[in-house]
Amino acid sequence: MKITTKSGFVCEIDEKTPKSWEFVKAIGKCQNEDTSLDGIVELIDVLLGRNGARALEKHVRKAHGYCDAQAMYDEIDEIVNLINAETEKNSFTSQPQ
Repeated sequence: MKITTKSGFVCEIDEKTPKSWEFVKAIGKCQNEDTSLDGIVELIDVLLGRNGARALEKHVRKAHGYCDAQAMYDEIDEIVNLINAETEKNSFTSQPQ
């Protein structure tokens, strides 16, 4: 699925990724106070891959003059929300009528 954030970052997410165990583990780490930073970094790598993660860093750096941590967090949060919306839409439209 193709994702475009409000800031203009464009990425391609494999539709299998949000269903993967790696994604679930990264989300779990994000929700644990002790591992949340680790989880965010892992989540970016799982969703975007190494090249995509670097592209996101470059996009944020270009917009802010440096790679702002909050901007990275905001971008990945938006990407996850867009994936959830797309997944929900697809599961709704694929239901038998």
